[in-house]
Amino acid sequence: MMRKRLSILLISIGIGLFGIWYIHENLKEINKQLEVSKNMLIRYVDEAEKIEGQPIISRSSITYPKVKQEYAYMQSEEGSVQEKIYFGDSEDILDIGVGQYIGSGIFGEGKPILLAGHNGTNFKGLQYVKDQEKIYITTDYGNFVYRVYQTEIMKATDFKAEVLQQDKEILIMYTCYPFTAITTDYRYFVYAEKVEGVSIEEDVT
Repeated sequence: MMRKRLSILLISIGIGLFGIWYIHENLKEINKQLEVSKNMLIRYVDEAEKIEGQPIISRSSITYPKVKQEYAYMQSEEGSVQEKIYFGDSEDILDIGVGQYIGSGIFGEGKPILLAGHNGTNFKGLQYVKDQEKIYITTDYGNFVYRVYQTEIMKATDFKAEVLQQDKEILIMYTCYPFTAITTDYRYFVYAEKVEGVSIEEDVT
């Protein structure tokens, strides 16, 4: 009788230990699933915030600017630059405002944007734009904010067109240097990265 009770007790203990082990293993699996779910939620929130901060619009919803068309307005945070932006950078355009090289992307397109202006008029104030200063751009399809991160002086011939092939939206502004010069081989460049604004994407067909 005693042996029978002992056997039953051992069996009960064995079943109990197996149950504890089984629960422990399942808890580990549950924790793994919870961790995966948490990471998915974090990514979802990050993407949601990205979309909210950088709203997406389709290319068909905007009208691409034509050459000599005024299509944007720019203002630096401290106010030293406040100018209309025209599409194209011919001399007649630069006589009335800031011109955009037509081989560069438009605002929101995700490509480098190249702007030019005369050092004695439209881009005279570029010399006062500081590092980390914000540049505000207004268009009829959205508003944008760029933050200055670099300035550079170089010969006009040293500027590499490959810069415009980057898969990143940066605002590049330049003018003749020094700012008192009428004729010069040097250019003053200001680079700013996009921090706010819509993103233009191709239509899904």
